[in-house]
Amino acid sequence: MSKQSFDGDIGRKPVKTVVKIKEDGEKMWFSKPKEKNVNTVDFRENRQILSVHEDSADNKMYREMYPVMIGSMYFPQGKVHVPNQHDVALLPMTSDSNGYTVETSGSETLITLPKDGWVLVALGSWGAWKYKQNF
Repeated sequence: MSKQSFDGDIGRKPVKTVVKIKEDGEKMWFSKPKEKNVNTVDFRENRQILSVHEDSADNKMYREMYPVMIGSMYFPQGKVHVPNQHDVALLPMTSDSNGYTVETSGSETLITLPKDGWVLVALGSWGAWKYKQNF
């Protein structure tokens, strides 16, 4: 298994972003709040199918996104505005994005990258919150 991690901010809260590739080929990109004070997204690719869900700040609940669009995009260094015509999930894919920020307002999501880089993007609708089985 290969693993890398890097830091960022989501909603002005510090997070650790982790990229894992398992022996079976499953790929995971996820963030975890450093102080359990912000919800974070979790992208997974298994058998070439990409999915995304959001974990609650306390990691006891999650909600799946039902995407109308999901994939990776190459974003330039600096600020990129994504209009919130749908619910939005964004997460940088590589450690080159160490120091990234994601801010969401009512009308847009803003991602700021320190260098050009690949970002996972999903647009859709969040489902209902559900309790995780292990709690």
